[in-house]
Amino acid sequence: GSSSLNDLIALNIGQIGENMVVGGADILFPGAGVKVAGLTHPNTEGSSGHLMTGRYATLMAYTFSGQGKLPDGYTEELLASQLCQHIIGMAPTAVKDDENEENSLLHQPFLLDETLKVEEVTESAGITILDFIRREV
Repeated sequence: GSSSLNDLIALNIGQIGENMVVGGADILFPGAGVKVAGLTHPNTEGSSGHLMTGRYATLMAYTFSGQGKLPDGYTEELLASQLCQHIIGMAPTAVKDDENEENSLLHQPFLLDETLKVEEVTESAGITILDFIRREV
């Protein structure tokens, strides 16, 4: 049968003997042509391709034109994953904020090649970052 979220929490509290609180939820609705990449850190034991767990998590919504040039040896998925790694590590608060460039994702030096800004990396590859969610547990 169907159970409410409160019922599931109560059942789990009874089974594990520890209190639990649901802190909130974020929902990302990608439209047509929008892709979503995700990453957690650290990637804890037992994580699989469909369920990722870790202290930090990010989801990034983006489009890929297919017209850019990916760095040698890169796939779109690898670069998207590395952009998620950057979001986890550098903790930007907005995709693009000209008034607060330090916390603006596109203005930040790319974590894996600090000679380039994230915007240079994404434009060259044909990736447009639409939005992201970053959470710490």
